[in-house]
Amino acid sequence: MQCLEALPDQTQDLNFRFIIRDVQADLSSGNSFPAAVKKFPPSFNSLFISMIEAGEASGARAEILGKVAGCFEASVKLSKKVKSAMTYPVAVIGLAVVLVNVLLDFVIPVFAALFADFGAKLPAATQFLIDLPGLTHGNFH
Repeated sequence: MQCLEALPDQTQDLNFRFIIRDVQADLSSGNSFPAAVKKFPPSFNSLFISMIEAGEASGARAEILGKVAGCFEASVKLSKKVKSAMTYPVAVIGLAVVLVNVLLDFVIPVFAALFADFGAKLPAATQFLIDLPGLTHGNFH
């Protein structure tokens, strides 16, 4: 109970503060810890609840809570690493998409008009890009 009393002051998430206070109230009214946290499945997953139940059944609640905390801390660190590792590729792909769109919408039509004025025979790949229906090259002919 002492830990649960200190926990709301340590968290910045307002929803989690209310959840902790509800768990405290349930414990004060005589409910077990697993029963109190089962009411909030989005915040406490089934692994957490099962581990707590096992800890209470074996009399090793403190040790189990320590292990669960370590497991969740490692999980949070891993998800942060994955998110930070994915930031660069997502940014590069986004920039590439924007640049390709700029090329297709603005640069290719200008060159298409320029080559059309010269009457030049273009390579098949270039001609394919110019003939794409989404391009605005019709305004330049």
